[in-house]
Amino acid sequence: MSPSAVIFLDTAPLDYTAVGQTTHLAARMEQMARPGSVLMTVQTLQIAGGCIQAEPLGPIRGKGLTHPVEVFELVGAGPSRTPLQAFAACGLTRFVGRAPELEVLH
Repeated sequence: MSPSAVIFLDTAPLDYTAVGQTTHLAARMEQMARPGSVLMTVQTLQIAGGCIQAEPLGPIRGKGLTHPVEVFELVGAGPSRTPLQAFAACGLTRFVGRAPELEVLH
């Protein structure tokens, strides 16, 4: 996804418009969304990790998009309540040489 640009149309009063792939994608997702729903791309879903549950809606095409973008709808909270729990679900490395710290955790 390329960054959006802000174009200054006039210097006084300050007036601007945002353009670019991100802007087109946001507009397309807004058009798709049902009232009260939340849509996101796979990148946002990956950042949220196990903290949310989402269902795929399939790829969308739109003006200004060079390729289809996979879209998901938020359906609820996930099993992980904290980022640490989400990372732990993916697997954490073992503590090595940290016996005192492990004792505190157990």
